[in-house]
Amino acid sequence: MNFRTLAFALLALLSANAHAAIALVNSASETTDNYTTDATAVVTVPATTIGNLVVVVVQYASVNRTVSSVTGGATYASLHRHVDSNGGESGVLEIFAGVATSSVTSITVVLSGNDAFGGSSRTTALEFSGATATEIGTSVDQEVTSATAFTLGSITPSTTDTVFVVGIFLGGNPGTWTEDSDFTTAFSSNTGRVVYRIQNANSTAQDYTPSWTTTRNAQAVMVALGSAAAGGTIVNPLSRRGGAAAHPITH
Repeated sequence: MNFRTLAFALLALLSANAHAAIALVNSASETTDNYTTDATAVVTVPATTIGNLVVVVVQYASVNRTVSSVTGGATYASLHRHVDSNGGESGVLEIFAGVATSSVTSITVVLSGNDAFGGSSRTTALEFSGATATEIGTSVDQEVTSATAFTLGSITPSTTDTVFVVGIFLGGNPGTWTEDSDFTTAFSSNTGRVVYRIQNANSTAQDYTPSWTTTRNAQAVMVALGSAAAGGTIVNPLSRRGGAAAHPITH
């Protein structure tokens, strides 16, 4: 193998393994108060960018309801749904994800069924650049009763760039909330929170451990999503020295 061939092979290898660093682009939330019938939540967002990851966290207070559709610029898949052991009395959490195929300014979630416990439904949308809708570790959930803290079991990502997203549902005002220092808050209220952690350039296992001051029931779900390959075309730079014709590498 001559120098030109070796250099070109190295460029191809670097290209194949390159990843874009993950970053939060936007987040938005909407609360729907509709206690007796089907409900529709429309989250207004800044115009999404084609190719970006959109994560939708839905929190609702009754197992009598289900998410019948999530629409808005992407095909969304349900990654994890957790119903508390009281049959949804303290809440249901579900996380969806999709990659934007068109630019939109709203995401619509349709909830079917009534909310027998009279609670609000909350929908939070987060847009990330440099990430995909592919899970890279097994999602986890946790539920505690009459507690002031919990530890959501860790996820070990299979790649070096990861975004972790956590939805939390609380059975009432928790008092003073102390956030896990590894995470950033995207949405918070007396009974629900959405937080995330971006982990670039390492594959360290991640758990989630918050605490609060007023005893409450609580539940949480965490998912981990991977990085998108960096796109573009690399041209053999040696071709500019009068060597072989340029060879584009696309990925």
